[in-house]
Amino acid sequence: MSEATVMLCSMGVEEALDPIRIIHTGVKPKYEGPQIFVDSQAALDEQKMIDDEAEELSNCMQTCVMRSAVTGDPTFCAIDGSGEGYSGPGIYFEHIWLINDRNFIKQHTMINLKNQRVTAFAITLESPADARMMVPLISGALLVGVNVSFVAADSSYDTKANWSFMDEKGIAFCPNLKENFKSTWEMKRREALRSFDERFGKELAHRMTGYNERWLVEAFFSIFKKLYGDRLRNRSFPKMVQTMEYRYTLYDIHRDFVIEARQEATI
Repeated sequence: MSEATVMLCSMGVEEALDPIRIIHTGVKPKYEGPQIFVDSQAALDEQKMIDDEAEELSNCMQTCVMRSAVTGDPTFCAIDGSGEGYSGPGIYFEHIWLINDRNFIKQHTMINLKNQRVTAFAITLESPADARMMVPLISGALLVGVNVSFVAADSSYDTKANWSFMDEKGIAFCPNLKENFKSTWEMKRREALRSFDERFGKELAHRMTGYNERWLVEAFFSIFKKLYGDRLRNRSFPKMVQTMEYRYTLYDIHRDFVIEARQEATI
């Protein structure tokens, strides 16, 4: 925090960095380490070590919500995931488990379409997949009081589990529908959206439903990586998560400056 304060002072910001911009919700995705064949006490002990380490890693993947997003107003969001590379020899469990040889972790982010501020985010390994992170992200946001009203997402999020969750919570969901999705009339909202796409065509339907604003989350990742880089130098996953949280905090501060500048320009 002291280093961040010095950095901000060099940018003309005199007040100290607020350390409570991020709310840790405790909501995390389901994650487990590889399961080995247990045929001896030594193998059993090894499996227990793997499970303990997987639990520690899972705790680092919890959903974080930006305090600025907890306003009570209806929030229209877009959600997506993006890879974040790391340099050097990698992290310990990658060499032990050999589950990720592409040298990247994932950042999953939900942004507010109205002001392009981050609503919630989570940092994970290559697994779990993007689609499986939608429920933890939205659940964490709802838990701390974010009024999520609408979510746009690409076709990878168009799954039965996500539709069921959104129907249960009563949140408008607008993904880019998959062509090979097995149709079922039990999912009435998805069928209605599919019929809407067929009647007006995807291009017009996306404009009418608000899906076309999903590009803002892609723009966020582009800006975020240009500001803070697209690689990490940390060796351990917990340290990588801390670095990413630090970057998200700085981005939230930058958004404060942008919004304030816009208001002054309007006046």
